[in-house]
Amino acid sequence: MDLAPRSLLQKQGLRIDLYTDHHLAVLFDGDPWFDKVYDNPKKITCKNYDFVIIPSHKRRSLKYKFDTFPETAWISIHEFYTGPEFHRGKFAAQRIIDLLDNKTTTINFAWHQQQKLIPLFDSQTENNKLIKIAYAMGGVDKNRTYSNWSTFTRELIKSNIKFELTLLGSENATTTANEFANEFNGNLKIVNKVNKTGITECRKLIHQQDILITADGGLMHLGSTTKVKLISLFHAKINPCWRLSGVHLQSALQSTTNSVSDIASADIVQTCIRLLIDKTSACSDNAIDNLSQ
Repeated sequence: MDLAPRSLLQKQGLRIDLYTDHHLAVLFDGDPWFDKVYDNPKKITCKNYDFVIIPSHKRRSLKYKFDTFPETAWISIHEFYTGPEFHRGKFAAQRIIDLLDNKTTTINFAWHQQQKLIPLFDSQTENNKLIKIAYAMGGVDKNRTYSNWSTFTRELIKSNIKFELTLLGSENATTTANEFANEFNGNLKIVNKVNKTGITECRKLIHQQDILITADGGLMHLGSTTKVKLISLFHAKINPCWRLSGVHLQSALQSTTNSVSDIASADIVQTCIRLLIDKTSACSDNAIDNLSQ
């Protein structure tokens, strides 16, 4: 979200390079807005940048800056503020507009604050009569980790949607994914990719889905850069408006408690049905059989 307004910098005629960790640098390979992307400061060839942008005044950001570009002018996006109660993409875009003493239209602002990566293109695949749904499993924060996948899946089966599943997530979701796959073995087509992909492959898998169901977190943000329809799960203390924009915000669900697992399975199922109906209203699709209200 902090990098969203790089498009605004480029539009102003600035050439921008990125220096970040390796696992993030691979996401920006071929990026239309960055000129060069580095994951090793020793490989940075330019020595005369006009200025450096860092995320905040936190020690880690400052250390990277002063170790790599000790004499270069700099600004930070968030300065000393570290709270969660704001939309980082919008904040960063407005910060850049203010720094450049620039003005933009509401439509242009909406574009510059939007999370984006290099576009992915649809591959030619055989006509699949099953809806493709991905679950983003696991999480670091217990309150932001959805745990009722089995209950929800049984409710989804009752809805008469004909679907197949792809399970996504990192190492902390391995046990959950294996237990889930064993529970539904023989009843559903399940592709278990938990802890088996890099971030770029994971994004491509998300792009191939019809729906991604995910709690507020990294895979939600990754999904927002693809064509997938997102169902995002938030607990009561995080307003979805602080994390999402546009069409993705319309399908976000928020718990009444401090746990995303308390979101009713029936509400998630109904959101799936609504998204699939919206899809078929624009394009006839035989993948939905007897969607029930």
